[in-house]
Amino acid sequence: MYITADEHMPPEHLYYQEINSKDGNYYRRWASVFGPSMSELIDRILKSSKHEEQAFNACAGILHRVKAIPKGIAEEAARKCIEMNSCRYSTYRQVLKKMECDEHPESSPESLPSHENIRGKDYYK
Repeated sequence: MYITADEHMPPEHLYYQEINSKDGNYYRRWASVFGPSMSELIDRILKSSKHEEQAFNACAGILHRVKAIPKGIAEEAARKCIEMNSCRYSTYRQVLKKMECDEHPESSPESLPSHENIRGKDYYK
């Protein structure tokens, strides 16, 4: 019988050992913190695979990604994925990206800060 001490394992192996120690209910409970749409999205992702374990990385990816954004935005993106009937990590990422672009439009070139090194269009006349 082989026994591996955790402290001898490389970090990437420890990460996958931790991920694989979870079950589908773990991800469902985590998603419920964000709201019903996120719970449904995660549930659909878990049910979409032949074996639930195959969807764990997608669920972890979504749930780790939304740690840094407001819960309302995460919930809205999940709702949009469900409406499009495309419950996948890649779709969720694209919806979030689009929502961020809509929320933070590109600043116009006229709004440059004043600084002595910025000459502006009048310099070239």
